[in-house]
Amino acid sequence: MSELPLVVVLCGGRGTRLGALTAELPKPLMPVLGQPFLERQVALLERQGFERFLFLTGYRGEQIEDYFLRQESRRQRVRFSHEETPLGTAGALVQARSFLPDVFLLLNGDSYLAIDYRRLHERLLEADAVGVAAAYRNPTPSDAIESNNLALRDGAVTLYRKRGADPRLTHMDAGAGVYRRSLLDFVLPDDRPPISLEETVWPRIIARHGLLAHVVGEPPFDIGTPARLAAFVEHLA
Repeated sequence: MSELPLVVVLCGGRGTRLGALTAELPKPLMPVLGQPFLERQVALLERQGFERFLFLTGYRGEQIEDYFLRQESRRQRVRFSHEETPLGTAGALVQARSFLPDVFLLLNGDSYLAIDYRRLHERLLEADAVGVAAAYRNPTPSDAIESNNLALRDGAVTLYRKRGADPRLTHMDAGAGVYRRSLLDFVLPDDRPPISLEETVWPRIIARHGLLAHVVGEPPFDIGTPARLAAFVEHLA
C-alpha cells in the first residue's frame, strides 16, 4: 500500500453563524461533549494511519497552533499556514503551495465524516483525475444538513451548485476529498481573494472531466450553525 498523504485541514473561517459561541474561539476548537471538534476529526484520521497534518488557519488561528504544539506526540507532525486576511478555501491552498505534496487529503475543519479515508486516496491513485470528492446522497435535507449540491454521472462530478433547486443535484459534497497539487493550476492569475474551491475552481476542473466522486454511505456532520452543532452532539450521544 502506498504511503498515506498529508492531511490538509481548512480552519480559516470565522464561524459567524454560531454567534457568541465563536466570539473568542475558532470554530474548529468548539467543544463537543467536552472535546474540541478538531480533536475528534484528527483522532479519526490518526486511527486510520494518517500521521502528517497541515492546518490552514485564519481567525484566531494562534489558538489552533497552541493546541497542537503543546502536545509532544504531535508537535513534529503538524504544520501551519496562516492567512492574515480571508483568502477563501482555494486562496488558502495557493498560499500554502510550498507545503503541498503531489497528492493530499483535504478536509473542512468544521466537518466530520466517519469513512475510511484510505479508500479516497486509493481511488485517486487509480484514476487520471485532478481530484476525488466524497459525495453523500441526502434523502432528507434539513436545517441540520446541507441540501444536495452535486450532479454525478458515471462516477464523475458533472455539476456543483451551492444553492437553488435543480433535479440533477442528487448528492451533496461531504466535506472531504483527495487532490493532486495540479489543482492549483485551475486558480487563475485574475482570481482575487477570497477564492472559493467549490464555486470557482471546481467548475473549471469539472469542465475538463477531472473531478471524480466517491459515494459514501455515512452522513457528514458539520458544526457551522447551532442546529448542525446540536445534530452532531445528538449523533454522538
